[in-house]
Amino acid sequence: MESIISSLSMLIITLTVLVIGYLLIARPDIPLRWQTWSQKTIMGATYIPGPRTHTIMRVVGVIFVIFMLFVSAAIFFGTGEGPVTQDSENIVPDSNWQEALYRDDCRVLNGTWENEACTIPMEEQIRVKEAELTCLKEGGAWGRTGVSIREECNLPTKDGGEVCTDYSECEGTCVGEAGATSGKCTGWTITKGCYAVVRNGKADERALCTD
Repeated sequence: MESIISSLSMLIITLTVLVIGYLLIARPDIPLRWQTWSQKTIMGATYIPGPRTHTIMRVVGVIFVIFMLFVSAAIFFGTGEGPVTQDSENIVPDSNWQEALYRDDCRVLNGTWENEACTIPMEEQIRVKEAELTCLKEGGAWGRTGVSIREECNLPTKDGGEVCTDYSECEGTCVGEAGATSGKCTGWTITKGCYAVVRNGKADERALCTD
């Protein structure tokens, strides 16, 4: 809301300045006719500017307009900030994404953190580190798989490549050609990509794709 008000204020100020600049260019005699009632009464006459004064006022108006256009463009494009949308407010800052990985309730709502604590507790950090060490000792691969934002352990299976007729027979899963009556067990517990899962002696007609 504050960003919208700020943008509208900037637009109003810019338009006002442009109007003033236009008046200086189109009617350079107007500022010189802005005299108080007392001045007109005492002096008894109104000052009528000459051609040179008109030219000076036009030049001042052109410079004024160009300067404000330059300032407006620099403010808008230089900061790279436009009206903030709800979607952009819900993006976790780059410096906080790793801290918020293990908190499903940690997100930004209307520009502020919905929960006060959005960092990984120390005990959670220790648990994750221990899980990584255990994974590597067992010959697994630790890290993010596919498009997952969480680091996890992908272990090699002992029955990888063996013939299977149902996914329950494998440590990972049983995959095969679409419509086939059997398949083979995957070599890893986590499988990404497109494949047909074998269930009860028949592979799915449509491939399952996981990222």
